[in-house]
Amino acid sequence: SAAGSSSTSTPPSTTTTSVPTTAVSTSLDPVASTDLPTTTTLPPAVVLVVGDFGDGSNREASVAAAMRAYAANRDIEAFVTTGDNFYIDDVDAAWYEPFGWVEDAGIRVLATWGNHDVETDTRRNAVQAALDPPGWWYAEDIGPATLVVLDSNRVDDREQLTWLEETLATTEGPVVVSFHHPAHSCGWHGSTESITELWVPLLRAAGVDLVLSGHSH
Repeated sequence: SAAGSSSTSTPPSTTTTSVPTTAVSTSLDPVASTDLPTTTTLPPAVVLVVGDFGDGSNREASVAAAMRAYAANRDIEAFVTTGDNFYIDDVDAAWYEPFGWVEDAGIRVLATWGNHDVETDTRRNAVQAALDPPGWWYAEDIGPATLVVLDSNRVDDREQLTWLEETLATTEGPVVVSFHHPAHSCGWHGSTESITELWVPLLRAAGVDLVLSGHSH
């Protein structure tokens, strides 16, 4: 099992979003809360987000090209993935050819682990070598916010749960959370019961501002 720490865990070996100038506190329930949100003015941070992408297809190439064009004249804080970074073992086709410009532009990559990323040792090693996540779960600053990355392949991992509780309790300012399997989904994969039971109460209690997920597509 991964060994969690105060900031990261240790691994075994097109869309855009931004941290808004107005941080909004919202409900994590699938039905939006009727309560008026509280707002706080913050400096903006532009973040690129993509998930379920690494298949080496023409569709991936088109998405990568669109994101590159968007990033060309903007100060990008980070490139965040929501998992399933590799559907194939060909690292060049799945990452370097479509998204090699990310490293060339000096944009920080903050990767989330997906279920397809751990299907083979080759893919697991590819995520580590190409995207270099600091752990299975970890936290990083993105502008005025903190990005908390979780591994939804191991929702009930006690070390991860303890780390999440401690991180949420000690983090100030806006919090964005990324994990692959969605808590709530109307897609064919459906909602993830273990996440709604174990993680959502913690995220709701902490007033998390935004959750990013993939998988259901």
